[in-house]
Amino acid sequence: MPKKLMPNNSLYVAYQMLGEHNGSNATVFDEQNNTKLNPRLLDDKILIYERQVKGWFLAPARRMYESMREQASFAIIAICFAYLEGVQQYMDGQSSKNAGRRFFAKSFQRAFSSCGLEPSQIDMLYEQGRCGLFHDGMTRTQVIYDMSLGLAFSVTNNGSQDLFRFHPEHLLGKVEDDFGTFINLLRGDGNPESRKNFDTMFSAV
Repeated sequence: MPKKLMPNNSLYVAYQMLGEHNGSNATVFDEQNNTKLNPRLLDDKILIYERQVKGWFLAPARRMYESMREQASFAIIAICFAYLEGVQQYMDGQSSKNAGRRFFAKSFQRAFSSCGLEPSQIDMLYEQGRCGLFHDGMTRTQVIYDMSLGLAFSVTNNGSQDLFRFHPEHLLGKVEDDFGTFINLLRGDGNPESRKNFDTMFSAV
């Protein structure tokens, strides 16, 4: 969910986008472009959402990788896994409350379709990766990074269990591509259902 503006307070709702809410008047000032946005208008909501995800998550993740390489692996997978469930809510126009596993799987299948994971493997990755990160503070035993990998994810079996190997740069690249595709979809005139779903879920006021 987006950051909500607080009455009579200034609040950054996205990177370098400062929002104000005074009575019935709500505005967001884009410091990068020196323009004012209306957080109630759909096209301005899209701009705010794009800046939120890119400015606060994807761009920092990219800079982390460029400066730290493999040391940034688990920070990057945490950012990417947080992205998956969130973006799916805006695509579907509904909350993922009590349905996080299903939303994660649907989003993963779209963003990482080229990796060829089976539904049962994605379900296990949800447990080992997403739940490990957000409940335990670390991926569980079966999720490891592999800097020699040529794709985002690969599954191998060590004889007793599946091992989920990931490459942080390829993982981040897939998420960047997925997000760019979604933003372009929202901006297109021929996608009224996608725009309606996003408009339903994204409210900063």
